[in-house]
Amino acid sequence: MSGKTQNNNKSFYSTCNSTKHLHCESKIIEIAAYLATGIFKKGFYAVLKTMITAGRVIGEKAKVYSEERDQYRLERLAQRSLEATKKARTKHRSIQMAQNQFYEEEERLLYGPGIAE
Repeated sequence: MSGKTQNNNKSFYSTCNSTKHLHCESKIIEIAAYLATGIFKKGFYAVLKTMITAGRVIGEKAKVYSEERDQYRLERLAQRSLEATKKARTKHRSIQMAQNQFYEEEERLLYGPGIAE
């Protein structure tokens, strides 16, 4: 470490909060929002279309990747929409809520007025 030691968190936060290192204009945020919306609505084709509009040449590999990614997204969507999957997620969520309720009740027994005495 060449004789220098520094708190990792301090280093990380100074990098995140420093305007020297990170530049983000409102136009970049706007483009990111459009890309996210496009991916949500039309899949990765929206990214390819944006790159073509920006004047980039799209190769065959990018097109194949886009199609594979979209196919995976659609298969996952179909799987999540199955009734059995919905029931399993609902059951898992109710079990998790019951477990959280149990933990909250246990914590109430550990914390309260007169416990330390």
